[in-house]
Amino acid sequence: AAAVVRAAEDSRATAHAVLHDGRWVCAALAGQEMLGSLVLSGRPDLDGPDRRLFERSSVVTSLLLLLRRSVAETENRVRGDLVTDLLTAPDRDPVGLVARGRNLGVDLNRPHLVLVASTEADVRERLAGAAVQYLFGTGSVSAEHAGTVMLVPAGGATPGGAARAAAEQLTHLVGAPVTVAGA
Repeated sequence: AAAVVRAAEDSRATAHAVLHDGRWVCAALAGQEMLGSLVLSGRPDLDGPDRRLFERSSVVTSLLLLLRRSVAETENRVRGDLVTDLLTAPDRDPVGLVARGRNLGVDLNRPHLVLVASTEADVRERLAGAAVQYLFGTGSVSAEHAGTVMLVPAGGATPGGAARAAAEQLTHLVGAPVTVAGA
């Protein structure tokens, strides 16, 4: 796995597919951001047209990954707006809030676990994005609120266990200590 990562970094640096240990590796990029990589084995001789096709496949892969991320970010923003409204004005329109939740697949008539995450001021702007990445694909939601990030994870984890797991992963993603409390 480490060899493929190094080959992907080489591909990123050259903006072309590279041959490494009998496998072609091509980075899937958005600018300089590495979104992933494609690996092709069984074709040690990849001539010009085939190589260009492989490289274009990584461009298509990048576009699909960016589209998927954009959809997830938009969905999380809409869900985050619901969480923000629940925190700032829960009595404003309870029936409307429940209906919005139902439209987003969130049953507000049942109890939910809420995690509050915080980190140092100089890295705080990375915390919201890390929360989105941490919750991606889980049917969960996060929102920024009052200098913290609120996470509402799906599933039946205990508050302490969910807080510990989130703190560990968010600390890794942010690159600085993250404190998480759950209730």
